[in-house]
Amino acid sequence: MSKKRLSIAAFVANTVLSTLLCSAVYADPSAPPLATPTQSQKQMWNLQNADIRAVIQAISQLTNKNFVVDPRVQGHVTLVSAKPMTLEEMYHVFLSMLQVLNYSAIPAGNIIKIVPSMDAKGYGGTLVNSSNPGSGDQVVVRVVPVNNVSAIQLVSIIRPLMLDWGSVSAYQPSNALILSGSAANVNQLISIVNNLDQNNGSTAEVVRLKYADAAKLAQVIQSLQSSDSNQGKVSNVSVVADAASNVLLVSGNGVNRERSVKLIKQLDTPNAAGENNTAVVHLNYLTAKELAPMLTKLAHGYVEQAKKRTPGGGALMSNSFGVGNNGENSDVSIQSVKDANAIVMSGPHQIIQSLKGVIAKIDTRPQEVLVQAIIVKIDESAMSQLGIQWGMGDPRQTSSDGTAIISQAFQNGLGYIRNGSFSAVIQALMTNANTDILATPSILVLNNQKASISDGKNIGMYNRQYGANTTNTGDSTVPFNTYDRKDVTLSLNVTPQIAPDNTVKLKIRQKDDSLMQGQDPNNPNPTINTSKIDTTVLVNSGDILVLGGLISNNDTVQDQKIPILGDIPLIGRLFHSKQHSTEKKNLMVFIRPMIINNKKDAQAQSMKQYNYARYQQMRRKDGLGLSNADRHPVLPYVDTGHDTKLPDPFE
Repeated sequence: MSKKRLSIAAFVANTVLSTLLCSAVYADPSAPPLATPTQSQKQMWNLQNADIRAVIQAISQLTNKNFVVDPRVQGHVTLVSAKPMTLEEMYHVFLSMLQVLNYSAIPAGNIIKIVPSMDAKGYGGTLVNSSNPGSGDQVVVRVVPVNNVSAIQLVSIIRPLMLDWGSVSAYQPSNALILSGSAANVNQLISIVNNLDQNNGSTAEVVRLKYADAAKLAQVIQSLQSSDSNQGKVSNVSVVADAASNVLLVSGNGVNRERSVKLIKQLDTPNAAGENNTAVVHLNYLTAKELAPMLTKLAHGYVEQAKKRTPGGGALMSNSFGVGNNGENSDVSIQSVKDANAIVMSGPHQIIQSLKGVIAKIDTRPQEVLVQAIIVKIDESAMSQLGIQWGMGDPRQTSSDGTAIISQAFQNGLGYIRNGSFSAVIQALMTNANTDILATPSILVLNNQKASISDGKNIGMYNRQYGANTTNTGDSTVPFNTYDRKDVTLSLNVTPQIAPDNTVKLKIRQKDDSLMQGQDPNNPNPTINTSKIDTTVLVNSGDILVLGGLISNNDTVQDQKIPILGDIPLIGRLFHSKQHSTEKKNLMVFIRPMIINNKKDAQAQSMKQYNYARYQQMRRKDGLGLSNADRHPVLPYVDTGHDTKLPDPFE
């Protein structure tokens, strides 16, 4: 630093010190300094654009206080005073100067730290109380107890009124506020807190309980108050239990006290006495053995919820309760009775009622699905003649043999016949000589349940041969063959799942096994040909799903010759011919799901099948003539109650 700057700093320091000791409004910098005044003496103090660091130095000399000045402390200050001040008053004015420049003086033992105000709360302050609250811009910390309102709620009210560098927080266990800032600001905020912390009048009321346990119920109310306190709410209600007389003493202000008393009376019900109820529920559609584990888990969940709502894991009842299947150490017991298909439950009334409500909602008549299928093999040559139509044209426009239903060519092996007549499709396939209907299964199955139907045989397949063997004792074993058993079947597995929009999700697995004589002379086993369809599809109820495209080839050789002449060597070829032919067959599956919602739907479908069978018998009888007609009886006519005309089997 240059000599010129040093002389200027010394000049300012002397000027500040001189102004502290003179009575002129603006002191002469060249005037000689006077003696330091005592604590009781009053002096005039006026400054004009004085450097704050020079002021700090002067105050240190006057008050004998030690200051540690933060390097960031800079600035100038002007003071205009109209009356003399003591040293103590000068020091408070000095603190106000610092406050104007956003600096604070923090006492720390024998020294005072002068730091920016925004950092002051990190250094703490002088802990004061109601008897020594501090004054002016002194940095203080004050603990303020709150008696009638929530300290947490007051924080949001007090914070906007504090200085930018001040702080306020709430200590929940003792419901107190901790304020930090200048003494003047803190004292002002305490006055506001005292005005808000008013008692609105508190009285006590005795509530006699008839059913619930007083100690347990008091814990419930206290738990609710604790939950409200965590959210910053104060009920101002105190609940004390008298176990000897089973009463509750409720004290607090009028509104909150009345609310607590009302809640107590609502909880004091006969079901709160802890008495277990026993209920026997007979199931109509569900299986008791399968339902019992689910109900046990539900009851366990209810118990856990009750423990969370009640302090210490207890309950309103005088006995705690748990869940179990054997009834040991448990107040909730759930047992299944296989022979009666019933559930026996024992436990608190509320849990039993909840479980009964669950059973009533799920033990309902399940929907059923009637799955009708046609499994057929169609010659490739007949495909162009028959064709397959699904969803094109008007399905109601059918001829007597049903050929209009399948009027166009089917090439891709997958499609739908919208609202088609299943009987008409069967009739159309039966009238064609190039089709081989393997099966027409019909299965009624519950929703989401698997249904299977199969037809075939179990054959023996040669495995290996064991030859004769002579042992050391001279005994010999007889040679023998071993065989494995193999199923050769035509099967259909269907699992339906009903969707809300009257559609059915079908999981289909269809397999067709056929035997073919083996070509290897060393292997006596026949060859098993397998055609399989494994898929999952969505079908509207009443539509016919068409699956196919599995083509099998059957090669045949016909050897024709003229007897005797065809056996002559060399020239016999002239009287001999061979014809090779390949027959292609397409395996197709027609599946129609029909949702059965009630007994009426089931009866309607049954009558359709019955009438179709009766119609076939009548046609067969008409073709036999009068002499043989009596040998083939016909199913009797059944009046459906709507009309006496024989229903059309194709509708």
